[in-house]
Amino acid sequence: MQKCVDMKMKRIFPVVAALVLGTFVVRAQEQKEPDFYEIAEKETERLQRTVKLEDWQLFYVDSTLVHDYMEMDAEMKRLLREIDNRQQTIDKAI
Repeated sequence: MQKCVDMKMKRIFPVVAALVLGTFVVRAQEQKEPDFYEIAEKETERLQRTVKLEDWQLFYVDSTLVHDYMEMDAEMKRLLREIDNRQQTIDKAI
């Protein structure tokens, strides 16, 4: 009886492990970096509809948004690294 259960576990465990790992891989792929160009384009289109921007204004809004989103992302990453470094320093001190 015990041998039968062990054999079933040996067959089931790899299948379960593959399903769990597959779920993690799919979620990791879904959490990709945001496309700043796409975000800026959508926001520019929204502003065009609500504020009725002219073509030359659209160009400046789009360029500014792309630049600002990229800079904001770089700043957030820098801040997160700084937080991690401080946490590591605290952990070493404890």
